[in-house]
Amino acid sequence: MIPIKRSKTMSKESLGKPSDTVKTVYFFSNGNSAVCNDKGLQIPDLQKPWIRLFVDFLKKKGVKNIENIEFDMPTGSTAKWSEEYQNWELK
Repeated sequence: MIPIKRSKTMSKESLGKPSDTVKTVYFFSNGNSAVCNDKGLQIPDLQKPWIRLFVDFLKKKGVKNIENIEFDMPTGSTAKWSEEYQNWELK
């Protein structure tokens, strides 16, 4: 069990701020991430799906065929990037 503190309403008091000290970064097998401060509060402004970060990296390096690349996920499934929706989906 990952000890991330998150309220159901996600009030401002229950969230960390980008200026907080980042203590932990979680990478989930579904491509998402969570960033938490030293109190265990999530910092949404610093959270971005790690698969999106890698797609952005590939684009900066000049890779043109992003939609044709198969990303093998840790779960054994395959993901593909959609330029149209600016998101990825599991196949």
